Amino acid sequence: MVCHRPAVGHTMLPPCAPAPHHAVVPVSTKPADPHSPITPSTPTSTPHSPTQSPRPTSTPTVTPTIAELDSSPPTSTNHATSHNLSPPSPPPPIRTHPMVTHSQNNIFKPKTLHHATMASPLPSPKPTCVPQAIKDPHWRRAMSEEFNALIRQGTWELVPSHPDQHVLGCKWIFRIKRGKDGSITRYKARLVAKGFHQRPGSDYLNTFSPVIKPTTIRTVLSLAVSRRWPLKQLDVNNAFLHGELDEELYMQQPAGFIDQTHPSHVCRLRKSIYGLKQAPRAWFRALKAFLLSQGFFNSKSDSSLFIYNRGSVVIYFLVYVDDIIVTGNNISFITSLIRTMGHRFSLKEPSDLSYFLGIEAVSVNDGLFLSQHRYIQDLLQKSGMTEAKPVATPLASTSNLLLHTGVTLPDGSDYRKLVGSLQYLALTRPDISFAVSRLSQFMHKPTDVHWQALKRVLRYLRGTTSHGILLRPQQSLSLHAFSDADWAGDRDTCLSTTGYIVFLGGNPISWRAAKQRAVARSSTEAEYRALAASSSELVWVIHLLNELGIPVTDPPALYCDNVSATYLSSNPVLHSRMKHIAVDLHFVRDLVDKTILRVSHIASNDQLADGFTKPLPSTRFICLRDKIGVADGTSILRGRVKEGCVLVISAHKGEFETGYERGGQTREPVQLAQTLGVSTLFVVVNKMEDPIVKWSKERYDEIESKMIPFLRFLGYNVKKRSKGPFRMPIIDKFKDMGTVIMGKVESGTMREGDSLLVMPNKAQVKVLAIYWDEDKATCAGPGENLWVKLSGIEEEDILSGFVLCGVAGYKAVLHVHSVVEECKIVELLQQIDPKTKKPIIMNVFHSARYHPPA
Repeated sequence: MVCHRPAVGHTMLPPCAPAPHHAVVPVSTKPADPHSPITPSTPTSTPHSPTQSPRPTSTPTVTPTIAELDSSPPTSTNHATSHNLSPPSPPPPIRTHPMVTHSQNNIFKPKTLHHATMASPLPSPKPTCVPQAIKDPHWRRAMSEEFNALIRQGTWELVPSHPDQHVLGCKWIFRIKRGKDGSITRYKARLVAKGFHQRPGSDYLNTFSPVIKPTTIRTVLSLAVSRRWPLKQLDVNNAFLHGELDEELYMQQPAGFIDQTHPSHVCRLRKSIYGLKQAPRAWFRALKAFLLSQGFFNSKSDSSLFIYNRGSVVIYFLVYVDDIIVTGNNISFITSLIRTMGHRFSLKEPSDLSYFLGIEAVSVNDGLFLSQHRYIQDLLQKSGMTEAKPVATPLASTSNLLLHTGVTLPDGSDYRKLVGSLQYLALTRPDISFAVSRLSQFMHKPTDVHWQALKRVLRYLRGTTSHGILLRPQQSLSLHAFSDADWAGDRDTCLSTTGYIVFLGGNPISWRAAKQRAVARSSTEAEYRALAASSSELVWVIHLLNELGIPVTDPPALYCDNVSATYLSSNPVLHSRMKHIAVDLHFVRDLVDKTILRVSHIASNDQLADGFTKPLPSTRFICLRDKIGVADGTSILRGRVKEGCVLVISAHKGEFETGYERGGQTREPVQLAQTLGVSTLFVVVNKMEDPIVKWSKERYDEIESKMIPFLRFLGYNVKKRSKGPFRMPIIDKFKDMGTVIMGKVESGTMREGDSLLVMPNKAQVKVLAIYWDEDKATCAGPGENLWVKLSGIEEEDILSGFVLCGVAGYKAVLHVHSVVEECKIVELLQQIDPKTKKPIIMNVFHSARYHPPA
């Protein structure tokens, strides 16, 4: 860490001085000397110490406390208050120019609306150095917790420094951990060694550490869902600190925690620490030794899978570094195992599986729904695509991406980052596998054409943020797969594309879209190479299932839509045009001869792997997407939201905020309204002439002060989470509101049934209904403010300031003031005066009850 010297006249918080016995030193308020170098780890005073002994000194057990950090007074700067009164400013000059501005005629440029979340005050930014971190109580507490864990583990011992020692540096890393709803769950400070200074051969030897394969995760989850087994999630605190080191390593004392009695000593590492190259391997070795001692055996198909199968007890243990999934048929054994493991390692509180490696897992009546909804939203936010217009497919069916097309991007780092993020997203989204595989082929030199194709994938995700894979309970755990190839689909290299998907019962567990490595001379050869790749995956899954105790008795079916490739897999012939692929030929044929699998022909219309090899038209793509297990969480998660949730929809494009009784809000697309989980969900729609999206605290308080009494009047008890309001009379004129715009007719007339044009995007729409004041009208003239329901507007962007024109001549008919889009309201509630029994006019809201579409 490098701290720069402050300029003369500026005060800077000096680094904390070390306290005796590793106590954290209170923050000093004395300004630093601008002419002296800044050393974050230098103590302010050094007591007299006895002569140093070469014998190692054990680390004291006294650890820093938050109270010591909080006891110091805050740094403050006193400013002199001036009492000099400035002379009054002269009055503004009187306007004499005859020009009239737009603002004087109440003509303003449409406001640009942005997303805003009122969930909580913005968290303090992540600090960049130790002095900055110590100023914030959250980060002080996080640093103390990390240091305490290091001391408890006996991670190091202090020894005198020696010129022959290769001492590694260390630094503090600060992270904010969030839950699946985006809320802050933990401020995390991590002390890491500067492992990039380690010397190979002396400081480390082997560094490889396995992680669980995605296919293994989906396979085990599918088995657990089918057998109704519990799914538990474990997280190990400071996992890397449990690993034992074989090498002798030295590290500097951590900044802010220097031992005052031995300030020049260094830390001789007894155990591994984050940042070391061998730390993941050391941790996995320690965990493996523990599990083997408990009766587990290590899977040969996946080194990060451990299986316990004794008597009638079957337990699966999946490891991804320090994130663990446990499932099995004996909950008492699982509880006992977790308790025993907690004595050996420091565990967080075990919980049901809900959020694992960025994947949201939700148990539903139909099984287990896996999605990366939050990950997609963050990805769209980072790429600035939150307001992008959705499309039906990731790639256009006519797209033909070439290597040398378009203008090369000056900086391709953003392209590479986004494609890398999409690769991780494909863990639960097989529908984007081909698009991601295709875009990954241009990582080294992306162009503007490739960038536009990448943005189209993001636009597709914009409309399918709630999609994921649904693992349903299966009566039969039969194994089958679909294999396909696109012959010479790559125009640059003439290489073919392989695509396959493997099902366990009806659940997808493995899929792939990849370019073949050799040029195929015929479509049969391309299909046969795809069969070889699919067969390899099937054989591996068979071995995995056998280890899991699921013997595959019937040979799995491998479906291919190429007749010639199907015949080649079973007939003992060697065609002259297929001699050069004899290895793959004999591999597939050997599997068929031994009845390990069977290759069957299938019609092209029934080929489920078609979308893994080429871009498809929207109708075909959506049909296959539904068949390969990708589902919309909007309908799956319906009714699973918390009771007592109030949904507020803005008048602009259906954006909304959810207000829980605990005071937090989370922004979501309106299509996910039913996934928020109330049995009775209120929708409060802003008046059309007051479209507010970016709410301030004052605005939210104003809304809450008017909304909560209204809901209570309807019989809704926020604290008790009652099931909903009393039925109130329905205002029929907005009962089937649908997509509505509000605007003012400028010229001509507008009639029900007219075909109009939206400018400037030239989208054609049809007028379905016109409301004027309190009545429904069939036509309207100039100067009238209208509520207009349109068709054809759902798939088009339309904002305040747009114009509806007559198709002929583009003559303006209506100026759009505001829009409600993507929101279906089927029942409106109006407050009734208890005395007069008449509806009370709401000046702020029209209130509605939301019914998700069937």
